[in-house]
Amino acid sequence: MKLSPNQPQVLERLFIPKHNQVAILNEGLREIDDSLQIIRFLRKSRVSYAISTEIQIVAAYMQDFWMTARVNNNMIEATVNDHELVITEEVIQDVLQLGALDYSEICYATPI
Repeated sequence: MKLSPNQPQVLERLFIPKHNQVAILNEGLREIDDSLQIIRFLRKSRVSYAISTEIQIVAAYMQDFWMTARVNNNMIEATVNDHELVITEEVIQDVLQLGALDYSEICYATPI
């Protein structure tokens, strides 16, 4: 099916297992000399918990989320397993243990 120039393009969301791996930030692993500085940096960074904590995701819940998710005033609203869900920047910071953001250090010109 060909899209007309005025029709918005819908991006297909693909699940790629290699994009969703937990990082092992153990300095004691063998043959990591090339990565040791990166591992030390990540362990000290605010994303350490977010990238190294393994979680269990229920496929049906993920499907519910993507079927119902809508952006509304800088929030994501969705229904998962018949429960309303509202995700804000504060929720993400709390769950991923990122702490408060220092906006003076952001290098992006526009919000992501």
